Amino acid sequence: GGLGGLLGSACFGTGFLVTFSSVPHVWEMVVMSLAIGLFAQFGDFFESLIKRVSGKKDSSQLMPGHGGFLDRLDGVYFGSAVLYLFTVLLDYSRYF
Repeated sequence: GGLGGLLGSACFGTGFLVTFSSVPHVWEMVVMSLAIGLFAQFGDFFESLIKRVSGKKDSSQLMPGHGGFLDRLDGVYFGSAVLYLFTVLLDYSRYF
């Protein structure tokens, strides 16, 4: 599942960026999409570790049975940080 998620994020992210922006280097988009997918999985593992250490099944009661509110956004937190780093460090702000 994890490898399929990485492959899916690389294909979808690269396809989306190539279709809707004027990015000159496709391989940089592949690397960025893979990095975002990988760190999104790290975010999921990290949030699961926090819940395991604290002995909680859900991080909140907003979405019972789904792991809670943080379980829906854990990958977004880590993935958006990677997107921000790529945007700032490689000066991609002109493409978004």
